[in-house]
Amino acid sequence: MTNKNIKDNYPYENLEYDNFNYYKSVLNNSKKKKVAPIFGLERVEIHPTSNCQYKCSFCYGKNFKNRNKSELSLSYIDNNILKPIIRNKNLLKHDPIIILAGLFSEPLLYSEIDALINLLGKYKLRFAVYTNGLSLNNSLSEIICNNALQIGGSSKCYISFNISASILHDNYSLLLKKIKFFLKIRNKMKAPIIINLPILIENDLLSKINLPKIQKDLLKISVDRIRYSIPQKPINLISLKLKYANLITKLKKDGGDKVYIRSRSGKHFDKCFVALNTISIDSFGNVYPCSQTCSKIFNKLSYGSIKKDKISEIWYNKKHMALYNNFVNIRCYCRCNHADNQFNSILSFFDKNLIK
Repeated sequence: MTNKNIKDNYPYENLEYDNFNYYKSVLNNSKKKKVAPIFGLERVEIHPTSNCQYKCSFCYGKNFKNRNKSELSLSYIDNNILKPIIRNKNLLKHDPIIILAGLFSEPLLYSEIDALINLLGKYKLRFAVYTNGLSLNNSLSEIICNNALQIGGSSKCYISFNISASILHDNYSLLLKKIKFFLKIRNKMKAPIIINLPILIENDLLSKINLPKIQKDLLKISVDRIRYSIPQKPINLISLKLKYANLITKLKKDGGDKVYIRSRSGKHFDKCFVALNTISIDSFGNVYPCSQTCSKIFNKLSYGSIKKDKISEIWYNKKHMALYNNFVNIRCYCRCNHADNQFNSILSFFDKNLIK
């Protein structure tokens, strides 16, 4: 099975698959055998730390109370996540991407971030980093680019800068310098890394900035993608003022292929097919079905811990299958991100209308 993303394989946006016949076939076979479909592991998101320098009003995790500070030890990540993947053909065959991120945290604040990225290069595991960029320095930029080079193959790595956080905290100029240096190193080393700049579409934020100038700055230094997106608040819905909606539409037109727009989070589904190709792990080691639920507030959806078991023992175990089979009966307020919403929507359609 091969898959392709129409936006340069960016792992979370506008996901589109070459061969959905593969998924239909897996669904069909699973229904005949009356078992859960097994798609294969494609994304592993790790939140290595709970720390963050910023307190953003639009943070997805700001509604999550009682956040205790924690870090996931490098030993657990290495021995219970990374090594089991590279040693297991079934886990490795779909070329899973390792995503370093945080639901309400900053992965580059992880105390062993250099060593972690070096391990990804050593094991030739494709990776992505979602960061506010404040902790990115010259040395870390070189480490990221160097390890992207070690991986080889046609697939690229990614770094996504949350530029909105820096704008909110008056660090935009500093972040722009850091991005320029990263681009310089990437281009010099010819490292296979896509650079993405998400900008949140929020009324308060947009009222304080010159967005056309910011887009011009970013396109001038040749970032790969600019993404305008509605903040994915799990509780508060957002109504964008018409003047800003018109502005974003114009900027999308002016930016051409380098600029795109992500819509609001999707709905809750009766079946979570994403849980069968994605795994997310929080800074306590708890395992969840996706990035949107990677927090103790969604403990009903957790089906294991890499502090107790290896990922190869957790993936498709009894608890994992029970989560999929009983998902409709679990009461929780979860909403898909845009790409996962697309995936769940299409497979739900297959499941209800095309599979016999």
